[in-house]
Amino acid sequence: VIPFDAPCLMRWWGVVWSCAARWATSRGVRPDPATKDPCRLYYLPAWPPSGLAMSRCLEGEPLSWRRLMTLNIDTVFLGTKTFQPMLARTGATTPYGSSIVNISSIMGLVGMGEVSAYNASKGAVRLFTKSNALEFADAGVPIRVNSVHPGFVDTPLLRKGMERWAERDGTVTAQELIAQMAETTPVKRLAQPIEIGKVVAFLASDDASYMTGSEVVVDGGWTAR
Repeated sequence: VIPFDAPCLMRWWGVVWSCAARWATSRGVRPDPATKDPCRLYYLPAWPPSGLAMSRCLEGEPLSWRRLMTLNIDTVFLGTKTFQPMLARTGATTPYGSSIVNISSIMGLVGMGEVSAYNASKGAVRLFTKSNALEFADAGVPIRVNSVHPGFVDTPLLRKGMERWAERDGTVTAQELIAQMAETTPVKRLAQPIEIGKVVAFLASDDASYMTGSEVVVDGGWTAR
């Protein structure tokens, strides 16, 4: 169950970090003598439990809008705010700093009918990333911040979304919708999750040491049209 108010989300991040700290300690990782932290944090993946709300703007309900914003952008803000001090301390001990990788979407770059709330939330992630990158750089905080913009990825979430869309439409099946997505993508297929993960791993690594405020599109050429 995902909580949808800010205080609950802050507690949720606290639970996540507490579990991570216990996991690290159980495997022999000792606290940093300088900070007493159970382990150092070099990389924060901001990949919220995304949701795709399918409705026209005039038909949308405020509660559905707020839920999607909470899932897709509030979590990114709260994660950054919660872990920034630890990322900054770790970044100061490395040649190229720590890294935050925010997961946006091609829907944060271009519009699409009937997903206006999702478009808005992913566009917010894109600009939040750029603003954070500048804030950290201007303040001399050693954290790089970049965003990844996947296209259509073959995941259970996408398939469930297409099933809901097909049920509402009544004239097409979920598999036909997925096939249409693949057909409209220049490489003629959906992405596999690992293909997005490899890009995230690159941005988290020192190989991307001169990248901050960047947006990396991984969409099989979809937005190139």
